[in-house]
Amino acid sequence: MGFRPRISHIILILVLVLTIELRLFYSFQTPYYSTDKSYYTIREIDSITNTGIPLLEDPLKDENTFIVNPPLFYYFIAGISYLIPIGLAGKIISATLGSSLVLIVFLVAKQLTGSESAALFSSILTAFMPILFVKSALNTTTPHSLALPALFFVMYCFTKIKLDIYLYLYLAILVLLPFIHASAIILIPVYLLYMLLVKMEKIRQPRAELELILFSSLFIIWVIILFYKNAFFLYGPAIIWQNIPSFVYNNFFADTNILKATYNIGMVPVIFGIIVIYKSIFVEKNTKIYLFISLVLVTSILLYLRLIALEIGLMYLGVTLAILAARLYDGIFRYIEKTSFARFYAIPFILILMIIGITSIMPSLSYAKNTVDNSIDHDTMISLMWMKDNLKNNSIVLGLPEEGNLITAIAKKKILLDTNYLLIDNIDEIVEDIQTIYTTHYETEAIELLTKYNIDYIFFSPYAKNILKIERLEYVNDKRCFELVYDSVIQIYESKCII
Repeated sequence: MGFRPRISHIILILVLVLTIELRLFYSFQTPYYSTDKSYYTIREIDSITNTGIPLLEDPLKDENTFIVNPPLFYYFIAGISYLIPIGLAGKIISATLGSSLVLIVFLVAKQLTGSESAALFSSILTAFMPILFVKSALNTTTPHSLALPALFFVMYCFTKIKLDIYLYLYLAILVLLPFIHASAIILIPVYLLYMLLVKMEKIRQPRAELELILFSSLFIIWVIILFYKNAFFLYGPAIIWQNIPSFVYNNFFADTNILKATYNIGMVPVIFGIIVIYKSIFVEKNTKIYLFISLVLVTSILLYLRLIALEIGLMYLGVTLAILAARLYDGIFRYIEKTSFARFYAIPFILILMIIGITSIMPSLSYAKNTVDNSIDHDTMISLMWMKDNLKNNSIVLGLPEEGNLITAIAKKKILLDTNYLLIDNIDEIVEDIQTIYTTHYETEAIELLTKYNIDYIFFSPYAKNILKIERLEYVNDKRCFELVYDSVIQIYESKCII
């Protein structure tokens, strides 16, 4: 179904504005963030605004490890926080950056199809993709809200590098990309597979394109090594698993299957995208979209081998399938226009919109409500502020790793472990010991482990109850060794005995 260019642009702007407004509407239902990682961002921003540099080591972690994270996103949000309070800046900027994918996908899809209507179709799929709508930029502030649009804009510029302006834009954004997030490294296998697919079709690749791929790959590798050199020396190739504990690693993909992945991405982009990939490789042999097909294949392989975080992998996969879906959409309506059913072309258009509404828009809004409902709650914040005001500065507080950044950011107290597992020795042992402290029935075993890590307080939250399937700490009845110093929705116990 075709729209006039001006109408397409108006609809595109309306979709963009609606996406931003919906994300902000749900985000402002709570004054707090939904993820522990967002509170790590707050810590980085606090460090930048106070010292001018990001966290280079963590004074609030029992194992005082060096922090290895690309800092550009944190500098960007820190700069905005001078104008807007950080609680607002993180939500507004993340929602806006995440929604910018709507525009970038439009540009890419138009480049691949030449049709603004098909490009608008891909933009709508992207705007209301469940995994993207919620995880990238709704009530969170993490580097992915900037890294994802930046990577796809780099790929868009790559398809137009014959024009000087896009070559310069490509180089400018590419240089920044690995300083935003380490996921920039995914471009290297994508480029390699793209070159292989082009070579298989016996098409001569321009020398400028080959040189740009070589430069891009070497530059990204150099920057990643710059940030993660200590981890590379320690783990070697195993760094790809980021020292994630075995228990956590196994649970990343435990409940994942094709149906759940399709639900998170949306039925329309998955089906349309797969059809386009098949036709482009085996029927049409369309090298124009091989770069994006390469991204789908690389991401799928990484997900299958569990070499990329599930949410990140599904976001990259979903956006790329939405872009490719424009090809099939354009083909369908071009075919209809040539048949006697041309006057009824509104019927398949409305049918596709209804399917998108059921399989993408409704799940996105449901996810959004669930995300807000499960955000950090007021009672948790009150308990953390109490800890900040009432516990000694050198106290070590035990929480689950997923609560670590929250405790350090708000309570400003030292913790045993958070979800930054790199450079932590004996990570599996530490995670197992943390779980044992919460779940053991034996006071002696608990005290022995608390003494081992010099833990002064136990932070016992509803989150820990839900994750570990427990209702209470079984060994805290001995008042000589454990004192309940804070009792509300959260319980905080002081550990007094040592072994």
